Amino acid sequence: ARFALENVFDRDPKILAALLDRLPADRYGANFDVGHWHAYSGAGLTAWFDALGERLVSLHLHDNGGLYDNHLALGAGSVPWREFFAAIRTLGRPLEWTLENRSVEDVFRSIACLASDSGILDFSGFAALVEKP
Repeated sequence: ARFALENVFDRDPKILAALLDRLPADRYGANFDVGHWHAYSGAGLTAWFDALGERLVSLHLHDNGGLYDNHLALGAGSVPWREFFAAIRTLGRPLEWTLENRSVEDVFRSIACLASDSGILDFSGFAALVEKP
């Protein structure tokens, strides 16, 4: 089994990175929760991605207004998605992605955001999933 430790109320990525440095890399990685980052962290995306480095193995995606962990659809809050997607594209490697939404409608809205705003080729086909007949 491989475990991914997630940022929750972390203001700074250094503590999680230091913990990961003490654990075997083949068994422990990092899960970056973008909604938690936006609501609670004082550090920028670059700082987080630099600190986690190759230990970053998965993502949890949901939006919020920057104060609470609302689990809104992507694009329904104030997460800087274009900045986030640009940072992810620079990694140049696959990650596990998890949408964390509270309704079917929000899942479809999030999928539409991934298709239209991510610039990630793997998600371009998602547009067909959310098109209305």
